[in-house]
Amino acid sequence: MTTIQSDTLHSAFDVYTEHVASTKSGPAAHHRCSLVQRLKACHDDIFLAQFDHAACAAMIDFWCQRPPSGDTGTPIARRTAREYLSELSRFFRWLSLSGQFA
Repeated sequence: MTTIQSDTLHSAFDVYTEHVASTKSGPAAHHRCSLVQRLKACHDDIFLAQFDHAACAAMIDFWCQRPPSGDTGTPIARRTAREYLSELSRFFRWLSLSGQFA
């Protein structure tokens, strides 16, 4: 385990992606890993020591606002936004229970 000062949100996303890939299989695992990669691309890399309730709320608000699609530039579909919010919720739960990031 690394020190809390060097743990970042993006490194946590990377470890979470490995966790998903190792515990799930097939198209569902690939889809969830793709969701996590977009979450990582859309959110700044910050130290986990700075990752507080306000940072979590800002991430949730971002997806509730339905950001533009990378392909068309129109807002993502409600269903797509729900998928990102669900994956984000699973990530938050995993992060809080994981012993890797203290």
